[in-house]
Amino acid sequence: MGKKILIIGLSMIFLGLIGLILNANAIGYAISSFSVSDENTTSLEFSEIEDISIREGGKRTINLNVKNTGNNLLTNCKLLAKDQIENWIHSTQIKEINPNEQVDFTFDINAPEETESTIFQGKLELNCEQITNSQDLTITILKGNLKSISIKSINRKNKILNINYTFNNSDFIGDSISIEIRIENSDEIEVKKIIDIFSINKDYLIERNILVNLNNQPTGIYNIYFALSSDPTNHLKKTIVIGKNPTTGRVIFKISKGKGFPYLIFLIIIGIGVYFIFRRHRKSIQQNIKDTKPIV
Repeated sequence: MGKKILIIGLSMIFLGLIGLILNANAIGYAISSFSVSDENTTSLEFSEIEDISIREGGKRTINLNVKNTGNNLLTNCKLLAKDQIENWIHSTQIKEINPNEQVDFTFDINAPEETESTIFQGKLELNCEQITNSQDLTITILKGNLKSISIKSINRKNKILNINYTFNNSDFIGDSISIEIRIENSDEIEVKKIIDIFSINKDYLIERNILVNLNNQPTGIYNIYFALSSDPTNHLKKTIVIGKNPTTGRVIFKISKGKGFPYLIFLIIIGIGVYFIFRRHRKSIQQNIKDTKPIV
């Protein structure tokens, strides 16, 4: 009986290990061939556009990189704008995009004069005959003194946020100016506030570099507001993502979703096999003790 239990235990462990190896190879193959597993996939992606700031009545030209990530030719592709910015964006380009090809679309933004609001929300849509993709787009209209502030870059290294912006003092009189920089999380809770005071007795364009210690702020989306301290409600907004982009994790989860159950089954099989071997080993020890016990 003990020999049978040992054979059953070893067999279950062997089968479980083989199952784990085969299942892992299958998942690895699925991941490696995910983008080409369907011969007729139709998909595209385009570079994310950050929040755009433009002066009232101004014009900006934006380049958008688009990639055909599917296996089909995309035809009659053109850019369209929706919602509040529908009449602001103009692009006359119509293109075809071959599989795995990247192309650039150029579009103009024309901000109207004397707008009532400063922030406008809309969607930028890439429309092809075979597929349509879109992304949210925020355009901030710079009014009054906000025209003097221009954000150059915002970078993060470890806990330090490096903010670089310029200030045009051509419309200002005085010795100094005070700029309020406020950082809020996605729940609109203020996590940092900086008052940057500097002399404006210099050339008309002044570059400022601000280092902000974020301490232990969690990853997520944060909004950074720039305003004159004398008029904090009239602000310029910039959105950043702190921490790793969660896209990769979501893609891996999508691929492997449902694959964990077979792993669990094979691990249970191995566990049962180990249990049988341990049980047999325990009985063998008990039998040896019984056999060697002296007879009184």
